[in-house]
Amino acid sequence: MLFDLSVNKSSTIAEMFSLWWAAEG
Repeated sequence: MLFDLSVNKSSTIAEMFSLWWAAEG
């Protein structure tokens, strides 16, 4: 994601949370 270039840590957390939230459905 483009956000990774701007905020690696924040983006990583956001991605993990997004994947988890998506998995929860």
